[in-house]
Amino acid sequence: KMASDYNETFSKMEQVFKGNSKQVEAWAKNSLKEFGMARETAYGMVATFGDMSMSMGLSSDEALQMSTSVAGLAGDMAAFHNVSLDVAQTALNSIWTGETESLRQFGIVMTQTNLDAFALEKGLGKTFQQMSQSEHVQLRYAYVMENTANAHGNYLLTNKEAAGQMKTLSESVKELAANIGQVLLPIITPILTKLNEWISKLLEMDEGQKK
Repeated sequence: KMASDYNETFSKMEQVFKGNSKQVEAWAKNSLKEFGMARETAYGMVATFGDMSMSMGLSSDEALQMSTSVAGLAGDMAAFHNVSLDVAQTALNSIWTGETESLRQFGIVMTQTNLDAFALEKGLGKTFQQMSQSEHVQLRYAYVMENTANAHGNYLLTNKEAAGQMKTLSESVKELAANIGQVLLPIITPILTKLNEWISKLLEMDEGQKK
């Protein structure tokens, strides 16, 4: 199942990034060591962020840079605040959705007033209301990255501690299972195919056969 999930997630990532998928592969190669996340977790996160980025008008290159950066931040925030990767990812989804409540638990208050002040500070010459959807995403991204500066690189600093090792263990097992599963898939897949054919035949039984 881990191998199958990995293949599905990898396929999704390739579909989202197309020509840039090799760059995502290169980034995810060290995701377990650098951010404490298995490649399947990394691909899933980056694909989700990338898909949202491009649907909001960002280019594939912009989506690649933003998605890998925020995915890495999720690993660092999980370590810094001692939360799961899922909790960190949910909070960081706010960069695209604009939902702010989940970020507050990390001390990030991303109100429109604060974003306007941030835009003014950076000399952008526009208020939040005057910006396009893609500019909203880029502004929220810059705001979150700046307001999480203390967490940047935290996984590498703290992964030797017990809490860090526990988080790494679950993702390491996931990575190992996916690797071993790749060897098993060619054996399991024909068996699953036959089982599905058998079940399909059973579903076609008439009432007499069922009794």
